Amino acid sequence: MALSEVSLESAEKKAADKVEVTILQEALKQFNGNVKEIVKCLNMPAGAIHMKLNYPPPVEYEQPRLDPQGARGL
Repeated sequence: MALSEVSLESAEKKAADKVEVTILQEALKQFNGNVKEIVKCLNMPAGAIHMKLNYPPPVEYEQPRLDPQGARGL
């Protein structure tokens, strides 16, 4: 990728994402992998933490599945 193709905005976004992941990884170590404690400490939704760390979401965060006919009973 040529330097001219990299915008300052995208570079800032990538850098911010890396910092955020680093903070979350350190929080995982500090709280022994307890995401609920990280949620309390950082005031961040658990789903966002899982997404940023590329973890599968816990069961309670999975989207409900619709039946093949669409909405239930319609």
